[in-house]
Amino acid sequence: AQCRDAVLISEAFAFATGSWRALQEARANAGWPREGGAAEGSEEEEDEAPDWPAQEEALFGMFAELEFWRLQPRDLLSPWVPPQLLACHLAARCRQLDEHQQSL
Repeated sequence: AQCRDAVLISEAFAFATGSWRALQEARANAGWPREGGAAEGSEEEEDEAPDWPAQEEALFGMFAELEFWRLQPRDLLSPWVPPQLLACHLAARCRQLDEHQQSL
């Protein structure tokens, strides 16, 4: 059963956006890989490097499980919301508005 409490969803959404932000900051701080595969100034081996796509996918899964449409629109105005989520939200709203307009 999914949570329908907007306050709890908002808290979970805030946690997920904070996690997304931390992931993006860590990714930016990792720097561009040198020819050897490790980031500049890093001692890491190539096989020890974080799996950024898998981490993003896991976080996106957290966002997808939330009924974020229950949130206030201002909550979605964070730069730390994955753009795919916002695109899906806008597409769903456009479809709802189109269906409503056709029924009039």
